[in-house]
Amino acid sequence: MKALIVDDDLTRHRYFGRWLESHGYDVMHARGYFSAIEALSRRRYDVVMLDHDLCIKQYTDGCSGGWMNGEDVTQFLTQLPSRLRPGFVIVHSWNGGGARRMISRLEARGIPTRYMMSPV
Repeated sequence: MKALIVDDDLTRHRYFGRWLESHGYDVMHARGYFSAIEALSRRRYDVVMLDHDLCIKQYTDGCSGGWMNGEDVTQFLTQLPSRLRPGFVIVHSWNGGGARRMISRLEARGIPTRYMMSPV
């Protein structure tokens, strides 16, 4: 089983990565929009853990390519051909409003989704 973690925070990558690996997942990592799009374009993931606020810590230094957040990744996910769509998306964020918008878009396209407040 394959999982992709999309988050700008390395602590969350480690936390979610250990949890997913303990459940038998082969875990891949993307730290922002562009690396997420590249990974999602290449293969189908059984689970995608997707943060809303991507690149917020690096924003003052300038994000590569500008401000692209989890809603932009969500838009990309909804346009993927069905053979590449993830089996399940877990939106993890402290931004409840953004998370609800993401979940609404994903579910409207038939992509199973759940919300989880970021534990770290």
